[in-house]
Amino acid sequence: MAAAAEGEEGPRLSELLESGWRLLEEVESDTEGSSGAPAVQRRVQRGLELLERAARAVSQLELFSRNEELEEIASADLRFMLVPALLAALTLRQVAPPRRLEHLRRARGLFLDFLRLCRNYAVARFDLPREAVDSDDEEHGGEAAPAPAPSDGQASLLAMAAARRAKIERYKQKKELENQLASLKPFVDSGQAEEEQIREFYLLQIKKWVTVSLEEIESIDQEIAILNRRGAVQCEQMLKIAPPPVFPSLLPGSIHTTFPATPIFSEALHPYSGCCPGKVYHWGKGGSFCCFWQGGGLDGRRAVHEGRVGSSCSCCSA
Repeated sequence: MAAAAEGEEGPRLSELLESGWRLLEEVESDTEGSSGAPAVQRRVQRGLELLERAARAVSQLELFSRNEELEEIASADLRFMLVPALLAALTLRQVAPPRRLEHLRRARGLFLDFLRLCRNYAVARFDLPREAVDSDDEEHGGEAAPAPAPSDGQASLLAMAAARRAKIERYKQKKELENQLASLKPFVDSGQAEEEQIREFYLLQIKKWVTVSLEEIESIDQEIAILNRRGAVQCEQMLKIAPPPVFPSLLPGSIHTTFPATPIFSEALHPYSGCCPGKVYHWGKGGSFCCFWQGGGLDGRRAVHEGRVGSSCSCCSA
């Protein structure tokens, strides 16, 4: 059924995949220009557009199902398993610092989608990474890995050594797969490959991208942790800034229009708006503060956190 549907819509879907894949290869092979150059980013955005359309088409055609085996997938359909991985790789190529965390999380989800699909079809043997990673998991009630105790130092070293061996093994597998792909690619590109060679070529591509996806998820997790720590540090630094001056009027939505002549508290936007958007800071004598949701007036706001200037604010989250 999938093969028949792809046969009807195949040229269009094939064109979307091949064009998006080609743009990714062009971006990855461009060693002369900066990744943030407008020309490079235009190719990235164009590739994302094409592959997103390909992903929607694959979903609509229902090319892959949990109820079928790998042998049941037509050789021409195998390449469409790569769509989420290619889309994830291009997502990582976007250069937009304010949205970097968003892009990292989206790419991670796409790589996981690809790995789940490969695991469902038993394309390769590997351990699926955990569903999500966030340094704030504990704070928000999620499960976080406990910190190793001092007595677990030996176990930690053994785990690090095992991770290093796994990384080296993945690197060797990736190079071997690339060599096999290089020998088959001329036949596939020229249209002279037999169906068995075409099937082997795309299976090798899928196995290569399994390795790439596992490597990228490791890198993404590390970068997310760094960005979360950086955001926490920036928030703490901003909280150390002296309390803002008293303003003559409050924010829109407040039931109060002016402060008392000699106010006990002053109120202003949170000093680091990227940390607590939509909230205000309520400053008191001696440097004490409260963080409130915006709206409702001084008496109607719900306090989120109280403490001293320079301490951590529990409402601050990425």
